[in-house]
Amino acid sequence: MTATDPTLIRRYGTATPEVAPQPLTVGRTTLSWHGGAIRRLTFDGIEILRGISMVIRDAHWGTHRPIIRASEIVRTSPTLELRHEGDIADTHGDALHAALHISLSETYLDARLRLIAARPFETCRSGLVVLLPLAHVVGQRAVVTHDDGREETGRFAERISPSQPFFSIRRLRLAPTPKLAMTLDFHGDVFEMEDQRNWSDASFKIYNRPLAWPAPYRLDAGECVEQRITLTLETNKAEASHA
Repeated sequence: MTATDPTLIRRYGTATPEVAPQPLTVGRTTLSWHGGAIRRLTFDGIEILRGISMVIRDAHWGTHRPIIRASEIVRTSPTLELRHEGDIADTHGDALHAALHISLSETYLDARLRLIAARPFETCRSGLVVLLPLAHVVGQRAVVTHDDGREETGRFAERISPSQPFFSIRRLRLAPTPKLAMTLDFHGDVFEMEDQRNWSDASFKIYNRPLAWPAPYRLDAGECVEQRITLTLETNKAEASHA
């Protein structure tokens, strides 16, 4: 049964239907591929990432939906390659070309995004976004390496945090379980985190470009933005201070 336009708008804020998910498995890692976005990446049944995707906002924080030019899934055992390309267009034509390439093995994920502006393009955020789940994360210890090399140890808030839990994230390490450690590395921009429970979403969101910086900002014609996020999983190496 197909949902009506008013129902889609109430649920998602848009009449455009969601892309049908494709379940994928690489060894002990499973995920759902939503045509340009990974959802619910799990390892041995433990949710590691709620999602990872590219997000392109306009000058008013509206979300652009790319015109898809190519999208494919390539299995090259023991890895999985996910490629997704599209253009952002408005009433004046194409403004931004986006290419997302994700390589995934059982314990490693490498996501690379390349954006090229066809003409001056105003945006409040354009780049990669990572969502962490609440289960196995809330209350857990985290070690953050900042862009200036400083290292900070903290914990994910148990109660909803009205301010950003961590700023200037170059590397984030945590242990979802006593037997599993994970490391996220961020390249190509300044990333920070917000507690999505403030907006009734069950996740912590890590996004590019601090909210304290001026917005919107402009990408000039021909300007190229490259971002990269990697996820590394290590079994039986979680830190003793997990609890």
